[in-house]
Amino acid sequence: MLTLLKDLGQDGNIVKYFQRYTNDKLTPQFSEDFAEVRFSLERGDDERSGSIKISKGEESNFIWSVFYALLDQVIAVLNVAEPGSRETRQFDQLEYVFIDDPVSSLDDNHLIEVAVNLAGLIKSSQSDLKFIITTHSPLFYNVLFNEFSNKACYMLERVDDGSFTLTEKPGDSNKSFSYHLHLLQTIEQAIADQKIERYHFTLLRNLYEKTAGFLGYPKWSELLPDDKQLYY
Repeated sequence: MLTLLKDLGQDGNIVKYFQRYTNDKLTPQFSEDFAEVRFSLERGDDERSGSIKISKGEESNFIWSVFYALLDQVIAVLNVAEPGSRETRQFDQLEYVFIDDPVSSLDDNHLIEVAVNLAGLIKSSQSDLKFIITTHSPLFYNVLFNEFSNKACYMLERVDDGSFTLTEKPGDSNKSFSYHLHLLQTIEQAIADQKIERYHFTLLRNLYEKTAGFLGYPKWSELLPDDKQLYY
């Protein structure tokens, strides 16, 4: 995929997108054959650091930047109605694009920026390409819903037997998407049924973080009573 993007002249866009969502001093350096990428950090003068190790969050942002650059190119190519006039024919058979929660490593400001940019890019598509976007983030969900005012939105829920249900959320139910209430209901049901799984603890922490943010606490641990270390 990286080689294809280089051939289409998109390597510069990958760097641009990555720096937009991370740090404009942090620069990906591609090898000549595009088989390897290293990262350097500008020092504030004309010098750059040697190769540095990036965080998991920055790694996720880099992968998203590659995907976004590819998606941008896919849409631009398929917007050319006559296949014979397209820059490449590699996307001709593409019918669906699946985007799985691209904002897990972003702060709220960058998250909103990704949502708006992604929505604008998708709305620019003039082909029959269909897009499916999943997310755990209520903020990302709400921004996308507002940008795609006439698109279908769904809640994916896990059933006791291990199967899943997909329920459409029509109209105003999306504008006040009370995801924290859904988390609370899920945890309470697990306690009542005595079927607590590891992922319920992740949901609980997510609920604490949302509550702390709403109440203005800098750390979610400050919500815990008495001996906080005991709860940890």
